Amino acid sequence: MYYEYVRQPCVYQAFYNNGKMLSQLNTKQGLVCADPRTTVALAPCCPNVGYNVQPWNDLHWGERTKFSTAVKRCEGNQNLCTRKTKPSTCGNNDSSYNSGERCADKDVMYWTDKNCAHQAKIDSTHNVA
Repeated sequence: MYYEYVRQPCVYQAFYNNGKMLSQLNTKQGLVCADPRTTVALAPCCPNVGYNVQPWNDLHWGERTKFSTAVKRCEGNQNLCTRKTKPSTCGNNDSSYNSGERCADKDVMYWTDKNCAHQAKIDSTHNVA
């Protein structure tokens, strides 16, 4: 039996401080700036070097976390993954991982430690364009 989490409607700030970059698996274009206070991305950890390792630290497959949770899970000898040290496409803490039933698709977003900021265009009436 599987359950699906449906996020409750909520108001998010369009502009925020201390943004962190999210990256997508298996793509070079998938970069998004995100509010680190929101629960929006996976929390894989990678060693300081290497590619496509099995670093997933999720409590259940597909778990979205806040940035602070991702950092805590990577304490020790690992760091948040980057675009150069990408996580593998399969999580290893999920019971179906060993059977190969579920693996992340390329649209999955994960936290990185790269800072980012929003830019906005303001028109002559002081509205966001």
